[in-house]
Amino acid sequence: MKEVSGSCVSIYISYLHGVLKKSKMVDMVGFVCPTYIGAIGCGNPIEGSRAIADRMRKGKRGQIFFLPYNSSCHWMLTVINVEEDTIYFMDPLKRRLITGEWKNIVDKVFRSNILIKIVAIS
Repeated sequence: MKEVSGSCVSIYISYLHGVLKKSKMVDMVGFVCPTYIGAIGCGNPIEGSRAIADRMRKGKRGQIFFLPYNSSCHWMLTVINVEEDTIYFMDPLKRRLITGEWKNIVDKVFRSNILIKIVAIS
């Protein structure tokens, strides 16, 4: 089985954006491009954290954010709901998601926030 590329995920994001736009729901969801947050694209966790924070600052009130992340040939999805201070980690392989580099990247974004509820969904 071949790995799903970042380009493929970006095309899927583009498709979802189009569906949301037709449904007049585009303001509800914000996407973060995987090349801005992944180790291959951005180069290091600090740059990934900055990219997430910048995207969230540019978002609209009430918007949730989808962050696809590739961890060693494996895609995971993180959904951030800023207004509810909640982060959802979704991993179809049910690995321990909320540890390691990705957790550190997301934690850096919210270091200044009071409390973030972290929910692991497998």
